[in-house]
Amino acid sequence: MEVETWVTAETAEQEALEKNYHECLQALNNDDVTVREKARLVLEQQSIELPCGMCQHPDREASEYRGKWKRVLQMGEERVEHDSENIVITSSSSLFIRRAQLSDAGQYLCIWLGQYYSVYRLDVVRTEKRAVVYDTDIKGARPAKPKALPQNNLQLFTSWTDWSDCTLCGMPGRRHKIGICTLKKLDANESVKPVDLSVLHDYPGGVPCRSSALPEYFASMGEIWSRRSETLVGTCEVACPTVPAETNITDENGIIVETVRTGEGLYSIRLPPPSIPPMVKRKTVYESEGSNIELVCPNSDSTTGVTWQNNTEIIDPIKIRRFTRGRIIIDDKNALRLRRLTLTDTSLYSCWMNQRLVATVRIVVTLRDSSRPSDYIAFAGFGAAMLTVLCICCTACKNRKKQTVK
Repeated sequence: MEVETWVTAETAEQEALEKNYHECLQALNNDDVTVREKARLVLEQQSIELPCGMCQHPDREASEYRGKWKRVLQMGEERVEHDSENIVITSSSSLFIRRAQLSDAGQYLCIWLGQYYSVYRLDVVRTEKRAVVYDTDIKGARPAKPKALPQNNLQLFTSWTDWSDCTLCGMPGRRHKIGICTLKKLDANESVKPVDLSVLHDYPGGVPCRSSALPEYFASMGEIWSRRSETLVGTCEVACPTVPAETNITDENGIIVETVRTGEGLYSIRLPPPSIPPMVKRKTVYESEGSNIELVCPNSDSTTGVTWQNNTEIIDPIKIRRFTRGRIIIDDKNALRLRRLTLTDTSLYSCWMNQRLVATVRIVVTLRDSSRPSDYIAFAGFGAAMLTVLCICCTACKNRKKQTVK
């Protein structure tokens, strides 16, 4: 039986907060009068957090520190609004950009009480079609090796992100990580040929081959242009999370005052209130036969472990790609994409994160209307012809009656 002990506060935690506060103040005092600009890179459709860098006193609440963010444009500065469509300013005054777009690139400044605390230059790397490669435990293509360009004093290599979360727990699952084609100096002490690249000074770890900060001359070079970024797929197996069967609540002297069976869903008023899980998003979409559709799991990105199901059957990304010959795939952003829909694709699709149901989408594939514009034109012409014949017949009958009367 697992038992978790809950305590109100710890002296060590308070000492750590005070230490971080004094180190932050010392770093600000030792820095130059002008805040140094920090270069940051983010892939398109990925999320990034830019800390403001304010020094929070341990005895003051985070809500008292409300830094303001500004974005520098060619026409001047504009204030970054709180909780916009894809930009959120957190309680710690960090700037969180969700699913970054190319238009989000630019310079961002964090200001509090008239003082600049952070200046960032954000570059958004555009999405490209990546090659799918496999880890050593799976048969298939392997990642590309680094390549030297001595004539330019450059080196091409793949810069890898961390592994994503495992798609399953308690059984073998899949995970992946993204490798971005990156460029850096071969010899750090020598300049780049034929023209030195100043952008490499801002990004000492290398600049992505598809970055807008890379001059067109180098971006269009054959070796750089032809090298693709990659998605590495591997296997994984992790244990499922468990909930402590009981939680002991202690007072300031460490004496147990209450035991709560949290494993049975019980809670105590002495504990912080439990967080309410978000509601499952549900919708139904109607698509005609032969069309394409893309399903995106809410609040997910390429680093999130997302599992898709068709009714109760788990969709394996590798098997479904091979079985459908690429008609149905799960891309590196964990989106489920179905092309050339057929009537058999009508089903209930659901996405899961951390063993929790996040959203369901019922796809109803309808028969495609086989009528063509030429058919409607033919019907209209036939109707007009019949109406003309009817008018002629009526006129002829009237004239014949008149002749009979005479």
